[in-house]
Amino acid sequence: MYKQGEPNLWTGRLDSETDPKKFRHFQTVTFEDLSKLEKSSRPSGVGILGYAVDKGVALNKGRIGAKEGPDAIKQAFAGLPDLNQCETLVDYGNVYHDHEELIDTQKEFAMLAREVNC
Repeated sequence: MYKQGEPNLWTGRLDSETDPKKFRHFQTVTFEDLSKLEKSSRPSGVGILGYAVDKGVALNKGRIGAKEGPDAIKQAFAGLPDLNQCETLVDYGNVYHDHEELIDTQKEFAMLAREVNC
């Protein structure tokens, strides 16, 4: 199941509201819904698409918690100094496991990742 990015994950210390050289990622990140995005309007830059799934870890009898990773990474990244003068940062959201078979979730992720790359 695909879900677009959540702006409330992107918070941080505000160093400046006017000087782009002092911005942090939470101030410049953009959000796109891959289920509604036209190829012609897709922004260029760096995109983040999370794979928030524990099923594979559980099947391998590992320690679950990987599904929390994408949002934790986004929260940590939000407060870092922005590099927006070089690239646009886009949060495309996450893919979650809600299929019977893990392979179906993996196929969905692959299809969406291809949309980001093309």
